[in-house]
Amino acid sequence: MKKMKKSLTEKLIYNDKILIVISVLLSITLWATVKINYSNETSRVISDVKITLNAEGENEEGYKYFVDEAQLYADVEIAGKSYNINSNAISKDDIVVTVSDSFADTAGKKWLTLSAKLVNGKGGNSAQIVSVTPSTIAVYYDREITDTFNVEAQLSNSAEDLVDEGYIAGAPVPSVKTVDITGPESILNQLEKVFLQAEIPSEDLPLTKTKTMTATVRYQFGSTVDLQYISCPEFEKNVPTVTVSVKERREIPTAVKYINQPEAYTPSDGNVTISPEKVNVISNTNSTETKYIIETIDFRELSNKVNKFVYTAEETQSSDKLADDISLFTVTIDFSDMSRKVVAGNSSNVLFVNSKEDFDYNVDFSGGGLDSIILIGPSSALSQITYEDIQIEINVDSLDLARSGSQQIEVSNISIQNEAGKECWVYGSYTATVTAVPKAE
Repeated sequence: MKKMKKSLTEKLIYNDKILIVISVLLSITLWATVKINYSNETSRVISDVKITLNAEGENEEGYKYFVDEAQLYADVEIAGKSYNINSNAISKDDIVVTVSDSFADTAGKKWLTLSAKLVNGKGGNSAQIVSVTPSTIAVYYDREITDTFNVEAQLSNSAEDLVDEGYIAGAPVPSVKTVDITGPESILNQLEKVFLQAEIPSEDLPLTKTKTMTATVRYQFGSTVDLQYISCPEFEKNVPTVTVSVKERREIPTAVKYINQPEAYTPSDGNVTISPEKVNVISNTNSTETKYIIETIDFRELSNKVNKFVYTAEETQSSDKLADDISLFTVTIDFSDMSRKVVAGNSSNVLFVNSKEDFDYNVDFSGGGLDSIILIGPSSALSQITYEDIQIEINVDSLDLARSGSQQIEVSNISIQNEAGKECWVYGSYTATVTAVPKAE
């Protein structure tokens, strides 16, 4: 007998595998329908949602909102079907928190109400905002200005026992002298001083060398203000510091320096007297100076007699600072044991410095002292020197070559070209009467 072919429906009904698949699909569909339509309402809190300050807080007079950046975040509670508000469905990027539009025409602190809404089409019709925490935010409403302020340094330590014996501490110095500070106009108008305050660790005391410490910024206002609304880019970029310089107090002898000094002669202690002989100074701890230099003395100013010079404390050349209250220094150089000799210059021993090749130069020895050059030194040495040993240098660079006739020029140098001259020196300053004439072609 011939078998009858089964219809498609019969094949589906009597195929167990197909029936299992159909049953699973129907179950999933039924579960999803129930879940969507009968799922319980729930809620969740989304944290750290950024608060947006709208531009309507500013007006044409330049007023704006100032706010502490740390306060620009809120927690938002949302409610709805669990499948509609879970973390996969809604994130903090899908919520916008804004402030209420509150117009103000006076400067000061304001409290603005916060509100939130869902964006990006999230949440559907079932999700809603339940609450925003906090419900308000504090802002300062004012014009923004930037002003420059002087910076002072302060130490928390007591001035007593700050440095070791034999040392002196200078005034604390801030890392910057001035800073630009930005903030609400009504607040900055009350700012009186800016301080950098530091404290030297107890284990570093007493100090024997300069110390730099990290400092805390302190502001002094005329009244109580909100500091979070002001900013200082300098202190945000660079760590503020305070430096306390430490110098050593020590006693050193006084002395003078010399120029145009004879090569083979140095004044002895018996020739030179300085009053006071010693001074107390305040030096950098790494100072290498062993003497307190009063002044540089030119040998051309020293004759064969008792030479006396008086200098004020402000004129001294030492880098060390005086610790004593001294106003005047007296330097006495006694060369009364020296001899004196007068010689005349001569044209054969004149050197013209910076001369022009197309000019002839002549010196008139009848004036300016070149006919009576004074030499100072030991008599035994002076006796060996004659006028032929005297060389005169004249720098003619400043001569006006367009002028005819003679011109007065200061003599650059007069030297003694004799071995005996190493113990002697030329006393005084001299001028030369010089004539420059173009050479004949």
